[in-house]
Formats: sequence, C-alpha cells, structure tokens
Amino acid sequence: MKKIIIFSIALMSLPALTLAQKSGDQIFKSVCSACHTIGKGKLVGPDLNGVHAKYPESWLISFIRSSQTMVKKGDAKAVKIFNEYNKIPMPDNNLTDAEIKNVINYIKQNSTVKTTTTVTTETKTETKTETVKETKVAPWTPSDISITSKKVATELNARDLDNSMWQTVSATNIPLAAQNIVYPNLHETSLAQMSVKSVYNGNKVAIWMEWNDTSKDVFVEVDQFSDQVAIQLPVDVNNIPSYMMGNAGGYVHIIHWKAVWQEDCENGFRDVKDAYPNATVDIYPGQESQLDRSRKLQSINIRAEEMVEKGTTFNMPGTASGNFMSKIKRQQPVEEASAVGFGTLTSMEDQTATGWARHQNGKWTVCIIFDVNSGNKYKAAMKDKTKIAFAVWDGNKENIGGRKHYAQWADLILEK
Repeated sequence: MKKIIIFSIALMSLPALTLAQKSGDQIFKSVCSACHTIGKGKLVGPDLNGVHAKYPESWLISFIRSSQTMVKKGDAKAVKIFNEYNKIPMPDNNLTDAEIKNVINYIKQNSTVKTTTTVTTETKTETKTETVKETKVAPWTPSDISITSKKVATELNARDLDNSMWQTVSATNIPLAAQNIVYPNLHETSLAQMSVKSVYNGNKVAIWMEWNDTSKDVFVEVDQFSDQVAIQLPVDVNNIPSYMMGNAGGYVHIIHWKAVWQEDCENGFRDVKDAYPNATVDIYPGQESQLDRSRKLQSINIRAEEMVEKGTTFNMPGTASGNFMSKIKRQQPVEEASAVGFGTLTSMEDQTATGWARHQNGKWTVCIIFDVNSGNKYKAAMKDKTKIAFAVWDGNKENIGGRKHYAQWADLILEK
C-alpha cells in the first residue's frame, strides 16, 4: 500500500489540463520519476514495480482521484495508508479515468511482475503462475536533453564571462517547470527557460547559464528574497538518483550560487547599518569590549567585517564556528553541498568550486566551475558523461526553498 501514496501526490500536483495533453510516459517522467522508479528500487518514494497487480484498477483510480473521500468512508486500505503517512491529506483532483489509466498502464508496461491466473472448469481449478517481463530501466538511460561540454585548452575562470570561447559553444535551451511535487511548492512559473553552455579543459568543467530576469534581487530581508541558481550532479554516474535532491543511497552533488552572496563578494557584506541606515543600537552586549573603546562607537557603527578582521566574533556564534551560511567575508558566491533526499542538504568542508555572475540587460549570466574528479567521495566524478539538473529561484516572485523552478536530469557529455 505504501507504493501508492507518494505516486498519487505527484499526480495530483499537476493541473488536469496539462495532464490531459500528455501520455502516461510523459506524465511519469515529468512528475513521478522525481520520487519513484519502476523496478530500480526506492527513490524518495517506493518502487512502483507491479503496483497495478497488487490493487484493483478501480480502487487505484478512486484513491488517486480523492484519497480523503475514501478515508472518510472508512476504506481499510486508504485509512491504513493515511495513518502510515502521518495523516497528511492528499489534495483531490479532477483527473479523468482515462488520464489516470494512462499512468497506470505505463507502470504496467514497464514492470517486471509475477502474475497468477486461476482457471476454473467443471472438474477442477488450475492455478498457473508466470513471470511477465516488460521493459526494464537500465542504470543509464538517455535524457530528452543533452548538453555537450566542449573541450578547450585554456585555464577556466568563472569571472571571465565575456571570454571569446563562449561564442564558439552552442547553447542548449533548458525548459523550467514549477516545483509542485513537494511542499513548499511553486504554483506557476515566472521563468520559462534558461540557456546553458559548457566547456572543460580536462581537469575542470565550466557551466555557463543565462536566463531572463528583469528584477535584480540581491538582498534578503523579511519580505525580500535573493535570486539563485543551482546545478546538481549524481555522485555515482552508474547509479542515477532522483533529480529532486537525490534519495536514500543515491547521493547528489549540488553547487549553489546566490545573488546575495555575489553582492557580498562585489560590494562587501551588507551590515545592519547598510540595510537600515536610520537604525540606532546603543550596545550589543560584549561587543565594544572586544574593540577599541576609545573610539566610542555605537554598536550600529561597528561593522561585522571589522569583527572578523579583529577575531572578535565570540558573540557571532555562527561566524565564529565557521558555519558556511554565516560567512561575513566571502571569496566565492557559491556553495558545494551533498544530499540524499529532501531535508538532507549538507554543506561540504571541501569547497573547491568557483562561480561568478552578472546582471545586465534584464538577464542573469552565471558561470560555475567544478572539478572533473576531485577525489572527494561526496562529489561528482566524471569520465565521459554524467547527468545534470538545474534549479532557479526568482527572488522577486518570493521563490525560496522548495518554491523554485527546476529542470530534471539532462545528459552532460564531455567532448572527446
């Protein structure tokens, strides 16, 4: 019964109009594959191999359309699933029977299951068991989109956004979708697509990204959010995990650029006085005692960068402990992290990726550079190919956390 609940959530997160225009194949790949495989084991959710043979089709259709209706009626299987998943209700939807059957049939066609057939005659009942083997998903399957990384014989510098080599590289258009699979989600896109180029020099890979965004959002406050972009790569190219932050046993390597960090690198850390020039603070307990008291400064005028320079950050525990999110004097606007599913994002100690960005003519241009093979077991290691996924946040539209645009796995091929 566990094999249905997350699958149903993924289905219900798409508008019916969109689903009606797509086959079961398209629906599964664009929505369900973030959490499920068919015959390759668990990702974020359970393996759906053979789920069609475990539950009657009529029950599946009813449950997918409105699980809460079935729970309220006391359906035993529905109640059990509801309780097993912490009583989190799934939203109802207006999918037709045909639309739901398209996905169920796709799962059936790609499952490897044992089916039992009982034949009853006037004299005896005979039971036959046979293995029905359908298409099995290989460890590596080509994606719909492929990006070729052109080989170059030059040093790669993320800040050199206008290097002539980028004019010799073909761009790949990557369509962006609203992340509406898990909460907090995004209901509609404000960014339609991004343009991606790539080069590598044997040791390093550079990913050049550009997208339209007329609003340059570089600050974070209570009601302001920063523009961001992240790339994601599987750690093991022979074990492709979910493109939604990986899954148990399937690590992903994430490199995350933030406009607010870019602003820190270019113009210095935005202190309280910068954000709120009319603010007044008499004292932050213990702060002045760590500086030159003869200057008789108010706390509001003592800058965090100065505290770092003087090594007096004892009342700034995040910065003092080396927390990557609390850095004051940044050298790079990117962070390297790993994940094995939702809620597991972990910043790495080994930060070797570089990045830089520019906002010009209503567009963001961002370059991220990382090692082909760093030797770190939590980072992507490539030979000739890997997968790459993207996430983009539009700060002006309150994109933060799971409220983002995403693109699922594309092939990244290193040119020979």
